[in-house]
Amino acid sequence: MKAKQFLHLIPLVSLLLLAAVILSEDRYVGDNNRCISCHQDVYKKAQNSRYRHTVVLEKCSQCHLLQEMKKGDAKEVSFSSYKTRYVFAQRDLSKGGYNVDVIVRDKAGLANTSTVPLVPANVKTVRNDMILPSIKNVKIGDIRQTGFINIDISWGTDRPAVSQIEYGTSPQYGRRTYAGNVFLKEHMLTLSGLAKNSTYHFRITAKDVFGHTAMSEDYTLDTANPLPLSAKAAQTSALGENAVEGRPNVNSIKFYRIEDKGDIFADISINKPSNIIVRFTEDVSQKEDVNHGYGFLSPRAKGIDVCVKCHPQNVSHPVGIKVKGAGIKLPKFLPTIEDNVMTCATCHEPHGGNLRFMTRKDFKRDVCAECHMEESFD
Repeated sequence: MKAKQFLHLIPLVSLLLLAAVILSEDRYVGDNNRCISCHQDVYKKAQNSRYRHTVVLEKCSQCHLLQEMKKGDAKEVSFSSYKTRYVFAQRDLSKGGYNVDVIVRDKAGLANTSTVPLVPANVKTVRNDMILPSIKNVKIGDIRQTGFINIDISWGTDRPAVSQIEYGTSPQYGRRTYAGNVFLKEHMLTLSGLAKNSTYHFRITAKDVFGHTAMSEDYTLDTANPLPLSAKAAQTSALGENAVEGRPNVNSIKFYRIEDKGDIFADISINKPSNIIVRFTEDVSQKEDVNHGYGFLSPRAKGIDVCVKCHPQNVSHPVGIKVKGAGIKLPKFLPTIEDNVMTCATCHEPHGGNLRFMTRKDFKRDVCAECHMEESFD
């Protein structure tokens, strides 16, 4: 009798075991059900790997889809200073299309809007021109005193650049002030917290979109009597505001990538000094990726930008560069993206692997030797 009762329990026990297996798998699936239906091989490889990213089994969208935006949402950047040209980098755009609205407003409050299309996949790459920026027309502003002394320094560059000023009571400086991440040709920064009746040294550093850096000579100023830097500087015209009547107009809007970098740069020129708001709105009239929907990241974005959010690049091989040069080969099992550009996934398994750091081969030598031929080490 007991044996018969046990036999009756076998189907029930089997069902319970099957349910347990299904539930144990489901807890790793998370929002990946739709992804796994097409990418079972990727999922199984990650599941069976010794090392893996935990999100691989739970949330494909974290690395493959835009997280900040929903369909039709807009990304917006703004700059409150009044300039005639702005250059800035825009990250995390999907490979779909956008309508870009540029709203410009001058000091009188007159405004204008220009709209242009943007398809990130079609943006051209600009090669490094190997030319350093130059710094000119350095000027010392009036003293502003509120306990300590603040003084504005203005200057120009011959090409858009980001800048900083080092300053202090000796040529060793010791203090810095930064201008942010927008590339300009007309610059102004404030030296703050200066003491009365003191002499200060300062110098300006300017870096263009290619990373070329220029440094000015050492200048001095006296907080008791700040004067123009020199007779020559006094004779040069101040950083000008173009006397243009009427509403401000956008002269040009250009988008490009810098060789060996993944960001898209927007270069906006205006006919008179204005502040700007730039709004990137998904073009919902464009056909979505049938399988992935809105916001599916480009290979460059998901292979570099997503990775460096968690893994700093300061201790790894450079990425975003082309595989080229004497003594270098490109094995098929080390994948690159368009134009043979390296990403993090070139040397690392993005989902999971059996080697430390999820490298495709032993990172101590093998993975390096695959590209850098032996004779290049001699």
